[in-house]
Amino acid sequence: MDGGYTGESFAQWVKGLRPKLVVEVGKRSDATVGFKGLPRRWVGERTFDWLMRHRRLVRDSENTETSAAAWIFIAKIRSQLRRLAEFLSKNEFSDLLLETLQLK
Repeated sequence: MDGGYTGESFAQWVKGLRPKLVVEVGKRSDATVGFKGLPRRWVGERTFDWLMRHRRLVRDSENTETSAAAWIFIAKIRSQLRRLAEFLSKNEFSDLLLETLQLK
């Protein structure tokens, strides 16, 4: 997260939008010299990177939040299916599984 999203005012703003959501701001220690990675800071960035691999989500062209959310679900389903297909192609039991599911 950006350093601008810190402090009590940001936490209260989030609490107003989503009362059950808890905000935890991770800060870098002033005593740290050089590069020191913060735990799990990259998770949000990685997720947005995966979503931006889908052409429709690169541009903000959706008119409603519902439509935008639906396209994000479609993108994640597509990603998961691709991972499953890759796993099955590498797995030695894939032929047996495909025959069982009658997909081959």
